[in-house]
Amino acid sequence: SAEANVQKLTYEEQPVGDVGLGVTWLPGEGNTHYLSSYFLYNNQDVLSADGTLVQQGEKNVMDISANITRLPLAIANAFVPDQMATLQGRADGELLIGGSMDQPTVDGSLSLDSANVYVKMLGSRYWMDNRPIRLENNRLVFDKFAIYTTSDNPFAINGYVDFRNMERPTADLTLQANNYTLLNAKRTRESMVYGKVLVDMLATVKGPLDALKMRGNMNLLGTTDVTYVLTDSPLTVEDRLDGLVSFVSFRDTTAAASAAVANVPLGGMDMLMAVHIDDAVRLRADLSPDRSQYIELEGGGDLSWQYTPQGDMSLTGRYTFSGGVMKFSLPVIPLKEFQIVSGSYVDWRGDVMGPTLNLKAQERMRASVADGDDGSGSRMVNFDVSIALKGRLASPELVFDLSAPEDATVENQLQAMGAEERSKQAITMMATGIYLNDSGKGGGLTMGSALNSVLQSQINALAGGMKGASFSVGIEDRTSAETGDKQTDYSFRYSQRLFNDRVQIIIGGKVSTGANATNDVESFIDNISLEYRLDASGTRYIRAFHNKNYESVLDGEITETGVGLVLRRKMDRLSELFIFRKKKKGEP
Repeated sequence: SAEANVQKLTYEEQPVGDVGLGVTWLPGEGNTHYLSSYFLYNNQDVLSADGTLVQQGEKNVMDISANITRLPLAIANAFVPDQMATLQGRADGELLIGGSMDQPTVDGSLSLDSANVYVKMLGSRYWMDNRPIRLENNRLVFDKFAIYTTSDNPFAINGYVDFRNMERPTADLTLQANNYTLLNAKRTRESMVYGKVLVDMLATVKGPLDALKMRGNMNLLGTTDVTYVLTDSPLTVEDRLDGLVSFVSFRDTTAAASAAVANVPLGGMDMLMAVHIDDAVRLRADLSPDRSQYIELEGGGDLSWQYTPQGDMSLTGRYTFSGGVMKFSLPVIPLKEFQIVSGSYVDWRGDVMGPTLNLKAQERMRASVADGDDGSGSRMVNFDVSIALKGRLASPELVFDLSAPEDATVENQLQAMGAEERSKQAITMMATGIYLNDSGKGGGLTMGSALNSVLQSQINALAGGMKGASFSVGIEDRTSAETGDKQTDYSFRYSQRLFNDRVQIIIGGKVSTGANATNDVESFIDNISLEYRLDASGTRYIRAFHNKNYESVLDGEITETGVGLVLRRKMDRLSELFIFRKKKKGEP
């Protein structure tokens, strides 16, 4: 017999605990040998095995019974790299091993008690089924083995892993989930991803363990609202000048180039998954630690993801955006909030990290423009300042543009300019809030408008820190060309999503001061809209609205009030717009 005990065992500076191991061998009558062994963890007997080994001719026949008693899964935590995951709970079970040593037969069961895995990077905990996993004639059988997160809908595993051929075990598994909460985590300091991710999934895993084939599809549901913390992005330009001048010590070995680390293939696994993203899915990327700068996208698409046995990954398909927000600042431009233009997309043609971007976002700004023949007056004009990201993700092209779709005179001025000049005008307006034209009239640039622009940018920067809501303020000065009267308009806009993003409310209004102000007969709130999403995939909405706008001198003030139904659907024929029921299996 032999015994060994280790006190305060550690692995790579991570504590394992006190472990002990004992083995006893006793020769019996004839060719029979008696074996007994045990394993201790923190002075508790967690694993024991007893049996016999009989030599019959050229074969050794064994009959061994092993018992697992309250084995803590935390014993494996020290061996997880960088503590990426933490295990909790216990394991109990029994194994019966018989037959020859060349072809042993294993039967038994394994039960998990309160077993769960916490993934630090995701901030999520996954609970394992407490029903026993059976071992029948060298087959590890999964009977709808469930993995839970925060909801009652499990991720189920059906099938078996066959060890009858010990040289090449095989698997035949089915993975299925319906409305499964893959992620439901709050933001923490260690989180790289937080929010909610809900999926439908159906996939099969078949073949030898060293050459598995996985085929299936996954649907990212419209109730998904997840945020990824982007630590390195082409849009984060605050440190763009870093490395312009550097000092190098040739004795410093830390600056030496490190050897390239090859990708580790997943044991020759061949994976092919079709991924569908519902139109109501919301994906967000935080561009700054304080979350004041971010990109929030809403849209859907169909993608195909492949992983080859050689360790290569590829992704094909297009992710098209129906809306969203891009909020960030540049060194000379204050924090701005741009609305993603519907129809923008990200297109993959194989390289997962090298998609093609065609992303456009714009912000509606109002600026004073010189009015009258002598330029003494001014009028307010709506401008659309746009920013476009085009090209490859690693080196996107940033394009600025400016347009005035509601004012033909100013729009003609802008169209007469070249693309470079319009880009300068767009950057100037974002930085100062002022339109500087080449007409020589100074009505657009006054000390008051400059101060209002600074005040407006500071208020919006403070309001940009609101979590889960959007709030913006506008300050506008204008002077009548006929009377010379001055008037200042103060406007606001507030929007927020409620009830798990199913409801969105938008409130806007305006207050005027100065000559001809009519606040005594005006309401403080001019625009209200309430939108409710009818389904999880984001294809049907009902919207109630009340808008009050001033169109022109002839039309005057126009008030619109109503209720509408919004349908979003991809279709090949117009008749598909009115199909709301999915065909059952077997229907023609």
